[in-house]
Amino acid sequence: MINRFDVAVLQNDLRIISSASVFEALDRPNRGSRGGAITENEELIKLPAFMDANNLKPFINQYVIDVIKGVKYRTKDGKIKEGYDATILPVVCDILSTST
Repeated sequence: MINRFDVAVLQNDLRIISSASVFEALDRPNRGSRGGAITENEELIKLPAFMDANNLKPFINQYVIDVIKGVKYRTKDGKIKEGYDATILPVVCDILSTST
């Protein structure tokens, strides 16, 4: 079965995948964050729920931080959604496979 993910291309050509689709792609329950965060350059970075496990934190570098920051965007029908840079999927998959 092929899943259809909710995606968009913004005016700046950034490809976005919705938050719900990221959880679906990773086969994770869509839940709120447990408050996981890391500090990078004296800035507190809130981690999405699929990245907030303590065993994943050592693998989070600046590139990962840039990719896992949420993006709010407006859909064609005017709804505001939250998603992520679509390059998040291979990045998170690499981290998940490395951390186990």
